[in-house]
Amino acid sequence: MRKIVVIFSILTFWALFCSFSIVVAQESFISDLVKVESIVYGEPQSGAVLERLNKIENLLFGRTLPGTVAERQKRLVEFVLNGMEGDYPLTFKISSLEWLVLQEVTSGPLANRIDKLEELILGERRADKPVAWRVENLMKLCVPTGEIKMEDVELPKGQLIKVSLLTPMDSRNNKPKDEVKFRVVEDLVFENVLVIPRGAIGVGEIVKVERAGAFGKTGKIEVRFKYVESIAGQKIPVYVGERAAEETKKEVESRAWAAITSFVGLGVFGPVGLVAGAFVHGAEAKIPAGTKFYLEVSEDVSVKGLATSFLKEEGKEPSEVEKEGGEETKVEKESQP
Repeated sequence: MRKIVVIFSILTFWALFCSFSIVVAQESFISDLVKVESIVYGEPQSGAVLERLNKIENLLFGRTLPGTVAERQKRLVEFVLNGMEGDYPLTFKISSLEWLVLQEVTSGPLANRIDKLEELILGERRADKPVAWRVENLMKLCVPTGEIKMEDVELPKGQLIKVSLLTPMDSRNNKPKDEVKFRVVEDLVFENVLVIPRGAIGVGEIVKVERAGAFGKTGKIEVRFKYVESIAGQKIPVYVGERAAEETKKEVESRAWAAITSFVGLGVFGPVGLVAGAFVHGAEAKIPAGTKFYLEVSEDVSVKGLATSFLKEEGKEPSEVEKEGGEETKVEKESQP
C-alpha cells in the first residue's frame, strides 16, 4: 500500500511539473508578442497566437507578414521598439511627434496616442489606414524637415531632473514594495539632444514605512527611485543626490509647503532616495500627488534622444511646428480618398 502511495505521489508531481513547464515554455514562446501587444493595446490580448499575430500586423502594416511565428514576432519588436534597418522605432516616432505638437509626451497605449494626435491635427482619426502610414503622414505634416533624427549622447551622473509625484503616499496606508510613479515636468535637453521630455514617466518603490506613534513619533516613508524613461524608451537610473535634495529644499521653501504639507524628503541620500515625514510631531507622513521635487541621474549613461538642431536650422519653435502642421493638414485631407 505504501509503495502505491509513493508511486502515485511521484506521478502527480511529474504531471504538475510537466504542466508548469508547458506554461513557462508557452509564455516564453510568445513573450515578444505579449510585449508588443502591451505597448500597442495597453495589455496582452487573448486567443490563438496566429490570430493575435494577424490582428496586430494588420493594425500596424495593413497586411500579415510572411515567416514563422518567431520571425514575425521579431519583426514586430524591431518595428515597435528597436527600429528596423534604416528606420527609427515606432515608439520613438510617436513620442517625438507628441513633443513637437504638444510640447510633452503622453502615456497609454500607442493606438490611443495616435488617435489623439490625428484628432488634434487632422480633426479625425484615420483608423482605415495602417499605423505605419498614419505615423509617416503625421511626420510629413508636423516635422519641418519631413523627418526626425535620433542622436547618441553621454548623459553625466548628477544631471538634475524635475519631477512631480503621481502616486500619493500616506504612512497609514502604504507598505514596502508599493510602486510609486512620478512625471517629468521639464524637458531635459543635453547638448541639443532631447533626452527626457516633459511628461515622461518614472518609477520608484517604497522600501520602508513607519507609522506615527506615541511620544511625538512622526510617520515616515522611504522611497527608492529606480528610473525614468527617455524619449527613446530607455530606462535612465535616478536617485536623490545632494544637488537634488538642495533644489528640492528651495522648491519646498518657495511654495511654503512646510506649512501645508508633510513633505520633507531631504534627510537621506544614496540608493534610498527620499524620506518623507511630518513637520508636526506625532502626525502621519502624507505626500500628495502633484508634489514637485528633483532627482539626479545616478550614473554616467549612454542614451539616445531626439536631435533638436533641425528646429533651430528651420528657425522654428515647437509651437510653430504645430501651427504649420495644422495648415498643411487641410490640403492633405482634401487630397485623401
